[in-house]
Amino acid sequence: MFDGVKETFQWLESNNIKIGIVTNLTTYVQIRKIEYLGLSEYIDFLVTSQEAGYDKPHPANFLLALHKANLLAEDVIMVGDDLASDIEGAQALGIKSVLYEFGKQENVKIVPDYTVNNFEE
Repeated sequence: MFDGVKETFQWLESNNIKIGIVTNLTTYVQIRKIEYLGLSEYIDFLVTSQEAGYDKPHPANFLLALHKANLLAEDVIMVGDDLASDIEGAQALGIKSVLYEFGKQENVKIVPDYTVNNFEE
């Protein structure tokens, strides 16, 4: 787990901000990861490509997340580490995007709304 993740999740929770995970792996594997990292208490919902029926950046993943959060696209922010899967997918639905950048990205045509280099940001 990256430094600052748990503290960031605690801050979000204390400010009544929902936390959801949208991921391209199987539900079982992701639930095990969340539990192993001790983050279960902070996660309000999980959307996997297995559940949505498509891999990100397909809109089905993000639409399902919006439905589970009971929020509109303009009310959420997608934080992701992949320009194509996370940022492009979110922006296609009008969701603000934050790229967690810790390595070189291949697709420079996709521009996130914001970029951070650590969780404290």
